[in-house]
Parts: sequence; C-alpha cells; structure tokens
Amino acid sequence: MNPKQQNIEIIKQFNLSTHPEGGWFREIVRSQNSLIREDGQSRNFITEFIIFWREMQKVLGTE
Repeated sequence: MNPKQQNIEIIKQFNLSTHPEGGWFREIVRSQNSLIREDGQSRNFITEFIIFWREMQKVLGTE
C-alpha cells in the first residue's frame, strides 16, 4: 500500500475531519464554556483532539 492509500485508510478508520489550518483531526471533547479572543471572536475555552494528522502527512510526504 502506498503512503497516500495508507493515509486514506487511517482517515477512514479514525473518522477524521479536515482541519481548517491543514491536516486531519477528530474532536472528542468540547468545552461548553467559551472565551472572547482579543479580536472579539468567541471560541470554546477548551477543545481536545484525539488525532492531529498534519505532522504525519509531512513524515509520509503526502501533504
């Protein structure tokens, strides 16, 4: 299996979503509390991810 096919299989296996900054992730916990950033936008206080796939893409050369 080539690296690109391997990436696709792992993405499917872990039900990953694309990340807006690049790469892939799966969110497992999201805080119901929020904070206001310096730019005025609101975001969740704590967000935890099980997998962030961007670094692995670099390692496999499939970015």
